[in-house]
Amino acid sequence: MKKRRGLGLSLENMMDMKNTDVRNIPINDIHPSPYQPRQIFSEEEIQALSESIKKHGLLQPIVVRRKGDKFEIIAGERRYRALKLLGKKTIPVIVINVSDKEAMALAIIENIDRKDLTLWELAISIKKLKEDMGLTLDEISGILGKSKSHISNILRIFQLPDTVLQLVKKYPHKLTLSHIKLLLEIKQPQWQITLAEKVVAEDMSTRQLEEEVNTLKYIQDGKLPEGSEKREKSVKKDETVDRLRKLAKKYIPMKSTVRRVKNGYKLIINIDDEETAEKLIDYLKNWTK
Repeated sequence: MKKRRGLGLSLENMMDMKNTDVRNIPINDIHPSPYQPRQIFSEEEIQALSESIKKHGLLQPIVVRRKGDKFEIIAGERRYRALKLLGKKTIPVIVINVSDKEAMALAIIENIDRKDLTLWELAISIKKLKEDMGLTLDEISGILGKSKSHISNILRIFQLPDTVLQLVKKYPHKLTLSHIKLLLEIKQPQWQITLAEKVVAEDMSTRQLEEEVNTLKYIQDGKLPEGSEKREKSVKKDETVDRLRKLAKKYIPMKSTVRRVKNGYKLIINIDDEETAEKLIDYLKNWTK
């Protein structure tokens, strides 16, 4: 096989070695690949593609493999959807003979470096290459032409709570990889969820999110937000107290206050009864998860 980036696996390489005759098969005998990384197909794009095919014809056959008495798409699902929209009964295809693992790798590789893949689709695809294909981060890095650290950062998305992952999947243009990196600086899952929901609701920039994360990190780690010492002292202290009070009110589910003391700040949580004490205990247990 010819080499392609890190591995010698690509449609071009497979078709160099296999029978590449184009044949027409019934559209009802074709089904999408379960390994397709793209989970969102724009109806407008499919409509535009169908109009282009109607006007100019299908410029490139769909690539499939035989699966039982049917055929599974390796590459060309958007063309397949556009042809279905046009009501076509048969589709010109190239049939290649590949294993399940090869089919998975090809489906992912042929889609994964497309610029319009969402962060969620990219993360899922890389995870499949790593866990299902058994590829190392170095091999994946070679395939995608991306640094190993970039691949690692994308995979870190799975350290977030499921609620946040669903938001990443649903709002790909609001929760970017830069947002994700900031959310991962917070250890408490509930705070991560609250911040992610706020990013989506308020369309927060990474700069705005960074400000909130820095303040929460002070509550979390007892460290002042980065750069705060550069401010004029009296203004800095007043602003920090105000921000900490607002964050404490928002994230701590009981009465609390923040006071300035000689060497920093003090967070005071009011515990008036046994019920409040139990509530705080549960909260702190979740904090450490």
